[in-house]
Amino acid sequence: MKKKRILQQVFVKMLRGFRCFLASLILFISLASTIHAQRQRAEINLSFEKATLKEVFESITTQVGYTFVYNEKSIQSVGYVNIKIHSENLTDVLDKCLAGTQLAYKIDKNVIVISENKKNSPVNISLNQTIKKKITGSVVDESGVSLPGVTILIKGLKRGTVTDVDGNFTLELENAEKQTLVFSFLGMETQEVLVGNKEKLVIKLKGSGFAISDVVVTGFFERKKESFTGAIASFTGEELKNANSVNILAAISILEPSFKVVENDIAGSNPNVIPDFVIRGEASLPNLVGDYKGNPNNPIFILDGFEISAEKVFDMDPTQVGSITILKDAASTAIYGSRASNGVVVIETKKTADGTINVSYNLDLSVIMPDLRGYNILNSSQKLELERQAGYYDKSGSASEDEKRADEYNAKLQLIMMGNNTYWLNKPLQNSVGHKHSFTIDGGENSLRYSLNANYDNNPGVMIGSKRDKIGVVSTLQYRFKNVTFKNYLSVDNVTSFNSPYGNFSQYSKINPYFAFNDNQGNYVKSFETGSWWLNIGNPLYNTTLNTKNESSYSMFINNFSIDWNIIPQLRLQANLSMNQRKDEGVIFMPADHTDFLGYSIPNYHLRGSYKSSEGKSFSYDGKVMLNYYNNYKNHMINAGLAINMQMMDGEDYSFSVQGFPNDKLDYLIFGLQYQEGTRPVGTDTRSRLIGALGSLNYSYNSKYLLDLSFRTDASSKFGADNRWAPFWSAGLGWNLHNEKFIKDLRFVDKLRLKASYGVTGSQNFDPYQSITRYQFYLTDKYNYAMGSYMMALGNSSLKWQTTYQLNTGFEFGFLKRFDVLVNVYRNLSTSLLSDITLPPSLGFSTYKENIGEMLNVGYEAYLKANIIKKKNVYLNINIGVIHNENTVEKISNSLRAWNDSQDEELTSGSNKPRVRYIEGQSINTIWGVPSVGINPANGKEIFITPNGERTDVWNAGYQQPIGGTDPDLEGNAGFNLGYKGLSLSLYFRYRMGGQMYNSTLVERVENADKRYNCDIRVLEERWKNPGDITFFKDIKDNTLTRPTSRFVEDYSFLQLSTVNLYYDFNKNLLSKFNVKSLRLSFSMNDIFRLTTVKAERGISYPFSSSFRTSLRIMF
Repeated sequence: MKKKRILQQVFVKMLRGFRCFLASLILFISLASTIHAQRQRAEINLSFEKATLKEVFESITTQVGYTFVYNEKSIQSVGYVNIKIHSENLTDVLDKCLAGTQLAYKIDKNVIVISENKKNSPVNISLNQTIKKKITGSVVDESGVSLPGVTILIKGLKRGTVTDVDGNFTLELENAEKQTLVFSFLGMETQEVLVGNKEKLVIKLKGSGFAISDVVVTGFFERKKESFTGAIASFTGEELKNANSVNILAAISILEPSFKVVENDIAGSNPNVIPDFVIRGEASLPNLVGDYKGNPNNPIFILDGFEISAEKVFDMDPTQVGSITILKDAASTAIYGSRASNGVVVIETKKTADGTINVSYNLDLSVIMPDLRGYNILNSSQKLELERQAGYYDKSGSASEDEKRADEYNAKLQLIMMGNNTYWLNKPLQNSVGHKHSFTIDGGENSLRYSLNANYDNNPGVMIGSKRDKIGVVSTLQYRFKNVTFKNYLSVDNVTSFNSPYGNFSQYSKINPYFAFNDNQGNYVKSFETGSWWLNIGNPLYNTTLNTKNESSYSMFINNFSIDWNIIPQLRLQANLSMNQRKDEGVIFMPADHTDFLGYSIPNYHLRGSYKSSEGKSFSYDGKVMLNYYNNYKNHMINAGLAINMQMMDGEDYSFSVQGFPNDKLDYLIFGLQYQEGTRPVGTDTRSRLIGALGSLNYSYNSKYLLDLSFRTDASSKFGADNRWAPFWSAGLGWNLHNEKFIKDLRFVDKLRLKASYGVTGSQNFDPYQSITRYQFYLTDKYNYAMGSYMMALGNSSLKWQTTYQLNTGFEFGFLKRFDVLVNVYRNLSTSLLSDITLPPSLGFSTYKENIGEMLNVGYEAYLKANIIKKKNVYLNINIGVIHNENTVEKISNSLRAWNDSQDEELTSGSNKPRVRYIEGQSINTIWGVPSVGINPANGKEIFITPNGERTDVWNAGYQQPIGGTDPDLEGNAGFNLGYKGLSLSLYFRYRMGGQMYNSTLVERVENADKRYNCDIRVLEERWKNPGDITFFKDIKDNTLTRPTSRFVEDYSFLQLSTVNLYYDFNKNLLSKFNVKSLRLSFSMNDIFRLTTVKAERGISYPFSSSFRTSLRIMF
């Protein structure tokens, strides 16, 4: 009953909110619909003596904003007029102005057409009569993306028009054959086009060095960049492909340093691992495993207005991307409400081309090579010498034991003398060749446009057998009927991931080099002779001879449908609906002969072999209705919008494990003996709902003073029953100083803008059921044929969204028509962080979820774009980005304090890695350990410093303190673009300066290395051996565990050449002879070199890689 009552309350609140939205919508339409009539009734004042009609019309335009269209000769024939008018409406004024003339007027929306009055004038037919011609067309950029807001002027006149939101325009011309149109757009080269006998024009504007979009795409409303106060970064699809032609996420991280890749030294370049990203630091506590849906600090991704997963972006065909915009602060993200705290990445697909049919084909061929530069392991002779120095063959005092050790040593020495020196690291690796194909056909006209794309990507990894195969089809259909546009985007994808049958790469770095991987017949051996004290080691190469499976796949269907109604030129209504359906499958099969089962003894011998299966499916929809009003009136620009947004997601998945598969031919689950001992099938069911209403206002006065206001309220099923509704808002102010007279006089200043914003955003990226009490059935015990249940998690009806208070200030400065500087300074305080609260054991639960905890991120971003050379056939551009972020834990719960203590206990009981500790006033990226002064030359032991300054050789968790931090002092990127005619060269660098790193390679592979296995060469060459040795590492015979210490904290800086891209565009005049519109050949390299201050093994489970690509792009 209580649940029903809560649902009723939520429904009533949703209904009330929807009624308010409808009332606002109706009021908004009513107000906008009357504006046209009100402007006609606006009072006009005129006072002219001996003035031309042109001067009179210009005065009317200034007062009421209407544009006049007329024949110059017609109004000149009227001569001079004397007119005095006081507070009269437009139609009365026009009647008096044209009284006694042979002219008439017609008002059409915002345009007043002046023409000769044929009823009152004779009809004269003359060969010299002026003929008007209607010209239509569209304007796109170099990649075919429509450009809204392009200014189009008739050369020599002040008359013209601008392109609409779809890049289209219509213009009436007199003597059109002789007229020249001038097209200009910010960041693009101005282009002049002679109309001639054409009635339809398709204009392609070229970037002027670096493109600067005039429109900010937010996923809900479009805003003019000139009047927007938010912090954003935007890139065209062409820029993304230059940075990385196959991976959109990698391309963004190369171009925008604030979109930071979370380094993953474990997964390396595994093609089946989707990386994590953060924008402006981490805003959530990352230790709460299972509480969050994915990484709680990841931004959200929006594709054509609808939310998608990072994996969808990872697998998306880059040729389909028109532009990407990163929204960083509250002014730009508050419209996303409870999903906005971590930033928003807005992806716009390419708009369908207007004009003739275009057929394009893109081919990418890749050569991918493993990068093992961080590895330096022992060869067979060195490894045996290490074992000797480590004391494995020393006299034991027992004759039989000494003889056994000598035999072991001699046997291994004989293997080495026979030439056994296996370099195991290259056994599972390959230089792989990948290929990617994309075929697109598009075309149409103003009323109907279409696009169809088919793409296939074969992306192999550097470990043999690992790859990610992607195949997809995308169609776009757009139909315009009068002032209503219907658009449908359909995407169908299938992605299959294959993990390498060679297993985990880390095992190959441990196998001893004196072991041969095959026998005398050339067959892989299954295990190695290891001696009595050795572990039983299997040969992972043997598993590749078996029929194994380790693969997963998903299929996804996305359909986005939208209706766009331009009610009047100033008012636009949009309705969008997106549906997303996905199905996942995964299988891992290992037969009985697999080396994972070498340790099975006779009683469990029949249980060898395993089969793990998982399946999942999900369905979601996302709908929104948006009303946008845009108008320029005198010195006022208003861009306002209202919207309502609804989301639903249902998902379920299950998995189970079966064991007992006698051989690799019986590879289906029905051949298994039983479920894995102690397990049964498990599954989850998730469901979430969200509804939100929002409003947004963008205002500028005289293009100088700027104002942005946004408000959103969300209701989510993830919130507790007592906190269903969440309000969010933002406010931004800006000042275009370059439009002030005292700055205009400074000719070297092109742009100077100050801006600031403050607002509240939220995050709800946690498990849908955290707020409710959950129960578990007794699945194995039944009473009277019925199952009982018990409470497994205590709910919290007050649980709510995490909130971030965001402050951003910045300025933009452009000068000498070559340089642009952008600086942002921010402060983000995240509160109500999801955390555990410790409860007394008597309650039956140790913890429950609560919103307690605060985290602060402060930092700055600085960017420089310089157009060094700008000539007709030559250009050189430089882009440099610098970012800095500082993270501080402001407040934690009692549970996190207890969690800190548990981490200390784990360290004391045998862990050797620094643990994350949550201490108020410290960063979550602080490295914790015991201060050390180094190794004692007398005995090879480490000397620690206690909190009171004393020295000791005993490590104690209580001595821990901050010994470093992984936050860098500075990091960023640098790009260089050089072009000559059709040839272009681009280089992109990433860099990091300052901060520290705990070098795990020195700890795990040198000091704590298990010398029974192969290890880093520094174990042999740099460990302490004799009294008086001054070394960095402790005694070579000391096998005690080294725990976190400042000795292994190193300053971490690097410079990486991320991308080199060289391409050539063939001459279009030459191509036209072969009916080819464009042809580009390109060559690129990724991750070419990396200079770093830290020498460490990178890619533990899967190695990193470098790649070389050649591409062909052709359009017919």
